Amino acid sequence: MTKPIDHRLGQYRAELFEQLIGYLLQMEFPSGLIRRNFVLPKSWQPDVPESVSIDFFVKNAQGRSTLVETKAPYSEDSALGINKTVRRLKNLVSHWPESIKVERIILAVAASVPERSYYEMEAGTDYFAAAGIRFDVWDAAIIRTST
Repeated sequence: MTKPIDHRLGQYRAELFEQLIGYLLQMEFPSGLIRRNFVLPKSWQPDVPESVSIDFFVKNAQGRSTLVETKAPYSEDSALGINKTVRRLKNLVSHWPESIKVERIILAVAASVPERSYYEMEAGTDYFAAAGIRFDVWDAAIIRTST
C-alpha cells in the first residue's frame, strides 16, 4: 500500500525545484530576459478559451524564445505527471502565437525519467521537431551535472 501524499511538502519541493531551474536558466542565458510564471496575454490569442501559461519564458539576446516547464513529481508514479506535462506542452505550442517564434522547449524534471515516459518523450520530440522546435529534457542526472 502506498503512503498518503503530503501535498504541502510536495508543493514546497516543487517551488524549490523551480527556483533551482531559475538559477540554471540564468547560467544558460546570461544576457536573456527570463520571465517566471508567464501567462500568455489574452490579447495575443483572443480565440483561446483558457489562459495559457508556462513556468519560464526566456527571450535570448538574438530575440529567440525558449519555453521552460518544470515538473517535480512527488508521487510514487512520476510517469503520470511527466506524461501529462508533455501533452500539456504540445497543447501550449498549438496555441502559441506564430509571431513569437519558439526555438526551444525545456522540460525540467526533478527525477529520473521513468521508462513509462519514454514513448511520450519520443512523441513530444517528434511533435516539436515537426514545428521546428528543439525539445530538451533536463532530468535529475543532467541537472546534477549542471549544478
